[in-house]
Order: sequence, then C-alpha cells, then structure tokens
Amino acid sequence: MTLTAIVLVIISAFIHAGWNMLVKSRQASAAFLMAAMAVGAISLLPVLIYYLDYLHYIPQQVWWLLMATGISQTFYNMALGAAYRNGDLSIAYPIARAMPVLMVGTFTLITSGIEALSQIALFGMLLIVIGTFLLPLSRLNQWHIGQYLNLGCFFAILAALGTTAYSVIDSQALQQLRQDLQLTSIDASLLYISLMSIFAALSFLLTLLLLPGGRQQIRELSNAPKRPIILVGIGTTFTYALVLAAMLYVDDVSYVVAFRQLSIPIGVILGLLILKEQVGLPRLLGVIIMFVGLVMVAMG
Repeated sequence: MTLTAIVLVIISAFIHAGWNMLVKSRQASAAFLMAAMAVGAISLLPVLIYYLDYLHYIPQQVWWLLMATGISQTFYNMALGAAYRNGDLSIAYPIARAMPVLMVGTFTLITSGIEALSQIALFGMLLIVIGTFLLPLSRLNQWHIGQYLNLGCFFAILAALGTTAYSVIDSQALQQLRQDLQLTSIDASLLYISLMSIFAALSFLLTLLLLPGGRQQIRELSNAPKRPIILVGIGTTFTYALVLAAMLYVDDVSYVVAFRQLSIPIGVILGLLILKEQVGLPRLLGVIIMFVGLVMVAMG
C-alpha cells in the first residue's frame, strides 16, 4: 500500500468508528438514523446528477437489487441503533463490524465449496469466532452462557446479518452494473452508492411510517439537535468515499479491506476513553484476536 492509501484508510477508520460512537452516545432512535441516511443521500445527489445519463441503461434486475439492498440497509440500521441502546459500543461495534466477514465467508463456503477459501482465510474466520466469544466476558475464568444472552449482543448479530445481506446484494448489483454499462469499477461504485443511498433512505422512511410509534419518532426529530444527524449522515458517506479513493492507490484491494478493520480497535478505544465503558482484559484480547482474524481473511 502507498502512503496515500494508508492515510486515506486511517482517516476512514476514525470517521467510521466516530460516527458509530456518536450514534451510541446519542442513544439514537430509528428516526435519527433514517434522517442521517437521508442526509447521506442528499450529499450524493451531485454524483447522481453527474451519472444521470446512465440511468436509462440500468437493467431491471439492478433496480430490484437496489430495492433489496434498501430493505437490508434499513434492517441493519434499525438493529445497529437497538444494539447501541442496549449494550456497550466496545461489544456491539466489533460484533457488527466483524461478524459479516465470517457470515459472507460461510456463504461462500456453502455456494462455492471449501476450495474457494484459503487455509489462511479459514483460520482467520476461526479467530473471529474466538474473539467474538471473548468480547462479552468480564473475566476469563468467569464464563457463563448468560453473558451472551442479552439484547446488545442479539441486536449486534442482527446488524451483522443486515450487513451480510446488503454486502452480497451490492456485490452482485455492482458486478452487473459494471458489465452491462461498461463502466470502470470506480464509476460503477459511485453511481451505485448514489442510487443505493436513496433507496435505503426511502425504505427506512416507509418502514417508520408503517411501524407503530414510527411517525411519532419522525415528528420528534423537529425538536432534536440537527448537528449530530448531519455528522452521522456525512460520516457514513465520506467513509465509503475515502475507501473508494484508497483503492485507486493500491494494486490489490484486499490490502484496503484488511487495513480498514483498524476501525474496530479504534471503536473500542473510543468506548473506553470517551464513553467511559469498562473494557477489561477479555474484551481487549477478543478485539485483538478478531482484528488479526479479519486481516487474515482479507489477505487470504
């Protein structure tokens, strides 16, 4: 990786962990996250306008995939918000961030067979499992099943499922968009994320309008501070933009995928220093093991 790519990914990791910490510190409601997604979608409108002529050539299947990823994004954000309202950032964030790698790897094993993954990647997946089991423990010698049976862990796993779903969907949609429209990877990514953000925001809004209490949450936004919403919305968009930019400065994008997992220990440190969470040895050890596992999967 070049120095430019490293700097871009480090900034991206800090921003990603930072907006998650902000969501946790605000005990953000579903309406808060919906509004943040709307801000992200609005910020990407210039990108969509730039690629406006391509909209007529997007195949129907991609539009269906955009609807599916919008639903998955809504599911992810609602689960993530619930995880932060019911648990520590230093537990929920690593689970929500790392488990999708394991879930996507499992999906690959099921669909393509064990030969699709290297031994290094398989060992890395095992480390992710071990690290995940260590996160909720307060002491290594006081393991109990009840430490995992809480709403924080439950919703973090649901958030990871949402991430897995939209990751698989987005991968298929991007591949088809790039092939059918004969776009470069960066052009396809920019066009897709500008469309995806709109579908996600609209899906989230529709979900809230249909859910009991959702309309009340939306009305309460009028009295809520707007700055945190804007920061989270811009943060989510800017994070992805920096990752895309970093990919332009590497020969192998797996290095970027691996290095961006730096956000996991950053998230734990923010939980410790700013949110004053109790981060004991098992949690720190779990994060380190997960981080090593994630890097092995990305590099493998």
